[in-house]
Amino acid sequence: MRRYLPSQKWRDLGIMAVFLLLMWIPAAEFEAFEWLHSFTRAHETWELDEVILLVLLLPLPLAWYAVRRAREATRLSQRALESERDLSHVRKIDSLGTLAGGLAHELNNQLQPLVGLSELLEAETPQEDPRRRKVELIYAGSLKARESVDRVLRFARREAAGFVVHDTSEAMRSMVELMRLSCPTTVQMTVSLADDLPPLGMAWADVESIAMNLFSNAVAAMDGSPGQLDIRLHPPSGPNPNGHAAVLTVSDTGPGISEAQQQRIFDPYFTTKPLGAGTGLGLWQVQTLLHAAGGRIEVQSELGRGTEMQVWLPAAGAGQSAQHVAEVR
Repeated sequence: MRRYLPSQKWRDLGIMAVFLLLMWIPAAEFEAFEWLHSFTRAHETWELDEVILLVLLLPLPLAWYAVRRAREATRLSQRALESERDLSHVRKIDSLGTLAGGLAHELNNQLQPLVGLSELLEAETPQEDPRRRKVELIYAGSLKARESVDRVLRFARREAAGFVVHDTSEAMRSMVELMRLSCPTTVQMTVSLADDLPPLGMAWADVESIAMNLFSNAVAAMDGSPGQLDIRLHPPSGPNPNGHAAVLTVSDTGPGISEAQQQRIFDPYFTTKPLGAGTGLGLWQVQTLLHAAGGRIEVQSELGRGTEMQVWLPAAGAGQSAQHVAEVR
């Protein structure tokens, strides 16, 4: 919090003295003292007319000084309230992490049979069986669910995610298949993925979390109504001084977001959904993951014309060795 130093108070007193002097000089130049002298002599016998005039003028700079102090006190109070509000959010997130850690531990235990049995079923299903692809998707989905649980546990323990670089284009295609399975039939989903994108400078589990959050929000925005959902992954256009590898764009034809709501959509616990239908943590998590990795997100929305989210994904640093590069499952 910015403090108001004693030197600044003396500066204001100096300004007040200069202001008083500047008022004194014109009064003397235009013979205000002589006028006051004549006026007082016509009514009563007063002495020290100049002192009387000074006393009459003194409330003006004092009023200015009081206004300055009041404004500064208001600013300090607002900053104190903002700091307290930020601290309250931190405490809420910390409590949420503790609670989520316990739930994630229990959920991880319950996921073990799903992961193990789906892996066994995949191994026993012949390659030519038309149902094998569905089994593979079940197994892949269970692994992603376990990764999500592990991410919650890392959040609760304040551990960093292991850095893994994937073949970005191929990994995104695998994720899009899962999106199509959960996309409502009323929504027409189009996908455009560029080939040969460079490796990303963040864990792929975090990229999946970002993409799935944006996908879920876009589907929820259309709320069962017919609509269009576009997902694009392409290289950043123009020069790339900030080291971004790709831009993920998710757009929908939902009702859009008002300007007032756009100022708050990344705040934790802010949601426009009914009670029990949303936590208000999705976009906050997206922004937190991107900020930690050096990416960013931009929102373009207008009421009645839908929403477009652009995510700038960071490129893998030049100092990362080949041992961090992993194949896509």
